[in-house]
Amino acid sequence: CRSFMTSSEPSRWEELRKEARRLEHEIDKKLISYSKLSVNFSHEPPSGDGAAAGDDVPLLSLEGTEQIADTLVKELETMFHQLERMIEDLNQCSSDMGNGGAYVHVVQRHREIFHDYSQEFKKTRANI
Repeated sequence: CRSFMTSSEPSRWEELRKEARRLEHEIDKKLISYSKLSVNFSHEPPSGDGAAAGDDVPLLSLEGTEQIADTLVKELETMFHQLERMIEDLNQCSSDMGNGGAYVHVVQRHREIFHDYSQEFKKTRANI
């Protein structure tokens, strides 16, 4: 917000919030996909004659799953970095606007979401 005149700070704030929410939504979708992929890594192939027909056919080859997982990891890491910078910008903007409480609460909520998603990402990554 420093680079904007005081009258445009609220609109800059809203732009940053909107973009932060969009990124959070995209991260959430990618984390769901990544979590689903981790199931492919954690399940062992069925053994013995008791397997149901079709159980021995993987939905994705292990190699294909690894490539998709690697791509998701890179995308998520980039998005986490973008969201972290955006939260820093929101924090600076809230300081520049000087209207404490409500803005600080919003920034804190974005930090909590960022932290929750980061933890989920680390947990899923550790399982692969």
